[in-house]
Amino acid sequence: MGFWDWLFGRSNVTGKSGSDDIPGVYGGNDANGNGVVGETNGTGFGVFGQSKNGVGVAGKSFTHNMAGVHGENDSQGPGVEGEASGAGPGVVGQSASGDGVQGRSHSAHTYGVVGVTFVGAEGSKESAGVRGEPSQSGFGYGVWGHGVREVGIFGESEKKAGGKFVGVTGVECTAKRDGQGKMGPGIVATSADNIGGKFTSSRRGQIQLVPRVVEFGTGDQGSYPKLPKFANPGELIMVTRSSEPPLAESECSLWLCVASAPTYVSARWARVQLGSEISGEA
Repeated sequence: MGFWDWLFGRSNVTGKSGSDDIPGVYGGNDANGNGVVGETNGTGFGVFGQSKNGVGVAGKSFTHNMAGVHGENDSQGPGVEGEASGAGPGVVGQSASGDGVQGRSHSAHTYGVVGVTFVGAEGSKESAGVRGEPSQSGFGYGVWGHGVREVGIFGESEKKAGGKFVGVTGVECTAKRDGQGKMGPGIVATSADNIGGKFTSSRRGQIQLVPRVVEFGTGDQGSYPKLPKFANPGELIMVTRSSEPPLAESECSLWLCVASAPTYVSARWARVQLGSEISGEA
C-alpha cells in the first residue's frame, strides 16, 4: 500500500511492532482533534485491542477531569464494554484523583458501562461483573453512583438479593438535605409479598434505637419528655435526659406516635410500657 492510499483511506491500516515500548499503531494530535478514531458500520469493533501478556487497550490523560479512555453511545448499547477470557478484568480504570471508570449513556434503558463475568459462574461468589477499588492509600470510594431523579446505584438479581454489603458497618445510609430538596428517610424498605425488613444478629440485639437527648417538662402527670410536634403514626422514638451512661429507667423511655394531623394540630405520643428489668448473661 502506497503513502497516498494510506493517506486518503483507500485501504485499511494495520500496525504491528516487534520491539519493547514501541506501539503497533500510534495516533497523535497537537490540536483539538482525536489522535485515533475507530468506526464501523457493521457488527465489528471500531477499535479492537488484543494482548497476550499485557493490556489490549490503554488510555492515559494528563489533564484534570479528562478521561484516559472515553466511550459514548447514542444508540442501544454501552459506552464502554470490556470482555476478559481469563481471570483478569474486562475493563480497568485508574486515576490519580478522579474516577477510574466513567460511563455515560444517551439512550433510555441502556448503560454507560456493562460488565459481565463468566469466571466461576458455577457457584463462585468471588467473580464480579464490575469491580471498583479505591486508591492504594485506602481513600476514595470503590464504586460511586450519582443519580438526579433516580437512585444513585441500582442492583437487581433474579434469584438473590439486589445488593449485598459487607464491612465494619454493613450499610451506612444518610438522608441528605439541600437547598431545594426535602430530606427523606435514611432507609426505606418495601416488600409486596413479605415483611418490610428483617434483622438478624448472633451476639447482640437485632436492632438499636439510639436514645435522643431531649428537654423535659413538668405537667399534671409529672415529668415528661418534649417530643417532636410533627410525626406520622407508627414512629418510634427513644429519649433520655442525658447522653452520659448509666441511664436511669426514668431517664430512658420509648414512645410511639399514635395520631397526627389532620386529626390533631401536633402529633400525639403514647409511652410504650415495659416490664421489669433483668440482667444480661449470655
